[in-house]
Parts: sequence; structure tokens; C-alpha cells
Amino acid sequence: MRLAIERLIRERGLDLELRTWEDLALRYHQVRELFGRIFAVLTLIVSIMVVFGITNTMTMAIFERTREIGTIMALGTRRRGVISMFVLEGIALGALGGLIGVVLGVILAKAISTLGIQLPPPPGSTRGSPCRSSSSPACWRRRSVSRSSPPRWPRSIRPGAPPASTSWRRSAMYSFLGGGFAPFRNLPQESMAPAKPALEREGIHGRGCWMFAALILLSLARSVGAEEAEEIVRRADLARRPGESFVWKVTVTSAEGGKAPTTDGFEVFVKGTRQSFVKFVAPPRNVGRSLLALDRDLWIYLPDAGRPVRIPLAQRLVGQVANGDLARVDYAGDYDVTLLGTETVDGVACHVLDLKARTEDVTYAAIKYWVARDEPRPVKAEFYAGTGTLLKTGSFDPPRDVGGRRLVPRLTFVDAIRKDRKSVMDFGEVKVRDLPDKYFDKNYMKTLD
Repeated sequence: MRLAIERLIRERGLDLELRTWEDLALRYHQVRELFGRIFAVLTLIVSIMVVFGITNTMTMAIFERTREIGTIMALGTRRRGVISMFVLEGIALGALGGLIGVVLGVILAKAISTLGIQLPPPPGSTRGSPCRSSSSPACWRRRSVSRSSPPRWPRSIRPGAPPASTSWRRSAMYSFLGGGFAPFRNLPQESMAPAKPALEREGIHGRGCWMFAALILLSLARSVGAEEAEEIVRRADLARRPGESFVWKVTVTSAEGGKAPTTDGFEVFVKGTRQSFVKFVAPPRNVGRSLLALDRDLWIYLPDAGRPVRIPLAQRLVGQVANGDLARVDYAGDYDVTLLGTETVDGVACHVLDLKARTEDVTYAAIKYWVARDEPRPVKAEFYAGTGTLLKTGSFDPPRDVGGRRLVPRLTFVDAIRKDRKSVMDFGEVKVRDLPDKYFDKNYMKTLD
């Protein structure tokens, strides 16, 4: 087609030069190439996120079920059978996720078409078009055709359209070319200048742009709110941590109804947030026992057993106190935090936070936590089981100055059903000092026997 037209121009001796729409739309190609590179980078980032997400999901599915795997293999299941079980589980999860993604994609396409988001006009045009998205095969065929061929503009807005005073030859040539090619030379410069986009002349149109901006602001606000909530819990944890490495003497007094209260004494050795060692010091019958917590793994040493035995953090230690209440205090590391609002507790204005366990091997499945707004100290807590049942409540005494830090001196637990069952943890003498690594070795537990 182009060769035939060029031959016709040469035969008639016309002083014309042929340019395709692709040749004239230099800016369009530059922008398209830029967006192509941007989307390629975004595609790479999303692909990496998806791969790591799938890997993390399958890894956690395996590590959280080590006991189940050991049990079924002890019952005679072969290694191949265990692998097949996880492969089928991955296929089922992938199929379900794909189905959900397709459904959400169709819903999003319908929503975009309904909102009527106004797109900016193409080069040389003064009128934009509404964005419409469809998941039908016919639409994809039309879209592929439109991408492979240059757009057909109306005559009144074609780039380089000749003015009315142009000679009959140029008009005839333009009509013959049908808009596919345009006279480039011997035309006024103004006739070739593309019209200003409607985005500049009329501003951004459509509710969709505002809704998209609102969604971005909402997601940013939620991210900032989550970081703020985690910081509140992290600072509240410091009210029960005199330092990075310390020894704390703790006394637990438990009472139940009309029975005489019992008292248990402990020495708690803590190094960082992942290592703690608890030595039983009272009553005399418990001397020689100890607890060792390495991250979320907990062992107890009993002289009669002669070796450390692994136990859960949620198991009751004494009275209303669980093992994790004494051996591990890292709410910020163990729970996902959501800021619910504010309340006043006993005259103290507090942040109200919802803590959800990140894994099943922490002390509680969920905690509702009240932290004072005037200073980072815990005021009250409600502790819940995985079924949503309230197990007990905890109240924290106002902090006191210990070695330059404001620390909580007492924590009182009360059973959720039997209010006469309570345990009081008194945090007594504290020494901040470096602790040797041998304290946090299972072999060291035997030396206390």
C-alpha cells in the first residue's frame, strides 16, 4: 500500500512526503515503552512475592504439623504418601485460590465498567473515552486487533488534517489515503500540532479516579495504624523488661476460695526476647526444677525424670499462671496487633488493642489489651482460648522506678468463671547484668539437681 502511494506521488510530481501514524506519534511510542518497562518490573516484583508467599505457606503447613507427620508415619504411612498428601493439599489450595482470583477479577472488571472511569484522549484527539473492562473472549479478540493496528481518528481530529483552503490535489490525496498517511510537508505547522489532551483542558473526570485515590489513602492509613499499634505494644512490653539481659525474682501467690494461699518463688534469667531460664526456688519440694524457653520452644526439667521434657507455653504452671506468663513476655513478637479504639479503665485513658496469635504455639490464642495513653504501661488484659472463650483477666499495678526504668511491680490474674481463684505475680529484686550462654542450654538444667 505504501509503495503504491509513493509511486503515485513520484509519477504526479507532487512535493509530498509520506508519514504513517506510527511515525508521527513519537511521544506515544516513548510513553508506551516507558509503561511497558514499568509493568515489566511490577510483574517481576509480584511474581517474586507470589513465589515467596507460596513457599512460606507450604513451609508453615509442614513445620506446624510435624507431630501429625510423625504420627501417621508411625502408623505405617510411607514417605511417598506423606509427600503426596502435601502435594494434593497444594494443588487444592492453588485451584481454590485461582477460582477466587477469577471471580474477583470478573467482579472488578464489572465495577470498572460501571464506574465509567474517564481515560485521557489519545495523541491528536481532544476527547477521551470511558474505561471499560470485560472478561469475555470476544472482547479480548477485539482488544488484540485494536492493539495491532493504528487508531482510526475522525476526519476532524486526524493529526495533520489539511485545512479547508488546501488545494484539491492535497485534499484528494488525503481522501485517497483514507487517514492512514498524512501530508507532512508544505502544510502550516499549526495543522500538524496535536490538540491539547482533554486531561489538561478539562481536568480529570470520573468518580473512579477519586475512588482509586481514596483506596490508596485508606491502605496507607491502615498500614500506619498497624505500625502505631505494634509500637504501642512493644513499648508496653518494656514495662516488664528491666533490660536486654537481667535476673528477676518473682513470687506467685495463689488463692482459691477459703483455702489457705500458696506461695511459689522463682528466679527468672532473661537474655534478649528469645531466651529465658526459670529456676524454682520455693517451696523446698520444687527446688531443682527449672524451665528453659528458647524462642517459642519450652522445656521443663524434673529431677525425677532426669532429663528435660518439652511442654507447651499455654500449660498451667501454678494457680492461674501459665508457663508463658513467666518464661516469655514478648507480645509484640508473638501477636498481630490491631488498634480498636480508646477506653477509660479505673480512671486511666487507655488504648484498646486486639492481639491475635501469629502461631499456635504461643501462650494465648488472643488477648484484649489495654495500654495507658499517657505512658507506655499495661493496665488490663483479657486472655482468650482458640475457641474464643475467655480464660482469665489480668490487671497491672501502676509502675514504679527501678534502675531508671518504669516497671510494673505486680500482675494479678483472676479466673473468668470462678472469681475467687486468683494468682498474684510480684516482681521483686531485679539485677541487670550480662548472662552467660550456658544458662540457656538444656544440659545446664541438670546441674541444678
